[in-house]
Amino acid sequence: MPEKEPFQKRKHMPVPLLVLLDVLLIAVTLNVYALFQHVLPSLAASGTSEALAVASLPSPSPVSEAPQEEAQAQELTWAEKFADHFSDEITVTDTSYSSPDIAVELSDFTTGEGSDAQHWFVEDIYLTDISYFQTWTSGGQYSSAVNGILSMSEESGAVAAINGDYAAFGNSGYVIRNGVLRRNDVSLADVCVLYYDGTIQCYDAGTFDAEEALANGAWQAWTFGPVLLNADGTARDTFSEFYVSLVSANPRTALGYYEPGHYCFVVADGRQTGAQGLTMTELAQVMQNLGCTAAYNLDGGASTQMTLNEALVNSPVEGGRVINDILIIREESAGDGQ
Repeated sequence: MPEKEPFQKRKHMPVPLLVLLDVLLIAVTLNVYALFQHVLPSLAASGTSEALAVASLPSPSPVSEAPQEEAQAQELTWAEKFADHFSDEITVTDTSYSSPDIAVELSDFTTGEGSDAQHWFVEDIYLTDISYFQTWTSGGQYSSAVNGILSMSEESGAVAAINGDYAAFGNSGYVIRNGVLRRNDVSLADVCVLYYDGTIQCYDAGTFDAEEALANGAWQAWTFGPVLLNADGTARDTFSEFYVSLVSANPRTALGYYEPGHYCFVVADGRQTGAQGLTMTELAQVMQNLGCTAAYNLDGGASTQMTLNEALVNSPVEGGRVINDILIIREESAGDGQ
């Protein structure tokens, strides 16, 4: 038998190179495995989490004007706000007057007895528009003419009236009547201003600017005083030296303010049996007790007079005196002038 040739080895790569390729193959396999088993699922989960996180955040709310529109819708006219005080037709009694635009209710108050007695009257006033709150000078034109309050009430057609600040006879101070500046002189007296928007603001002496007030819509301005209430509505118990001779008990006239469209006229009899009059601090306390947010003292003494439905309400000392100007509430709406 012929002798077999020795076994010949197959040709192959060197061992070191083969080992290297095996290592690389294993590494690739592991990386592919890791990619599909760990990396991609992780990225997918991460992306989902981020998406959920974004979805869970509250979306920014668009700026809405609804609250503002609602607030405007809720802002009532005076006629709507005070509707319960007005009547469909003019109704008159001894102590009241009401119509579609004006309501006045008269009350009187008495405290103490004998020489300590005090007696005052309050006209509670509601309006649908500030044009029904006017000032009137004797004769219907701003001048120094004087007359009795009943004659002026009848002349003007006033529903309610009180004496003013004796404007035309002052040597100084600020006078604005029905929107017209009548005098613009510096004064040591406090000032009270009624604006077209129905607000009343009181100014201590030296703090008032008539031109600025007119630019801001001043409808009336009186110079007498003093201012009776602090900014928070509490009664003042001290007043400037300018008023030192006016603080004792006397007949008093005052204007009170609650809010736009709601006012009061106040007069207190004095220097007579059953009515000694009010001191300035007592008058201030009366205005606080009424709930006014601003109040102002006007001319007093024998000038203190009030009418309702063209009838005299109070008992003026010594029968009262002729006066120059009055504050009136009347049905006829007023423009600038008088």
